[in-house]
Amino acid sequence: MNETNWNEVARVINGLWPEANWGEEERALWQKKMNTLDAISLVEALESVACKNKRKKPALADVIEAYNAMRENQIARERNATALTPEARDNLAANVVRERAKYREGAIRKLSRYTEGDIFVAAIEVQRRYGLVPRKNTEMECWSTTSLHAVLHILEGDTQ
Repeated sequence: MNETNWNEVARVINGLWPEANWGEEERALWQKKMNTLDAISLVEALESVACKNKRKKPALADVIEAYNAMRENQIARERNATALTPEARDNLAANVVRERAKYREGAIRKLSRYTEGDIFVAAIEVQRRYGLVPRKNTEMECWSTTSLHAVLHILEGDTQ
């Protein structure tokens, strides 16, 4: 991972756990252990860990475990996709699209229970914490899935 990618990962870590105090040795260990990892998958693993526990500071082992599980699943899906017939691959892709759509629809349905003001305040908090900016002056249906779930996370009783 180059320095630019590490800086982005560090920004995500600090955004997800803003109250964590990182010692110099601890920061160096995290960077050393994560330096060889794929930055995009690492950010997904960090988000997964943040959603699963409410600690003020993540455990390095939890992040690496989530990263490894994510990468193993990705490799297995890629192997399965290449072993499938074109028709089966298309069906698999269609199922993934349907599952993602259900996931988004569920988030939108839950968000529709909140007032515009509540959603606006949560969106500002998402921007402050994570650097994500839900598109202003657009319908929720146009927001990224990550933005939808980050706002929902704040509204559903995030304890930070």
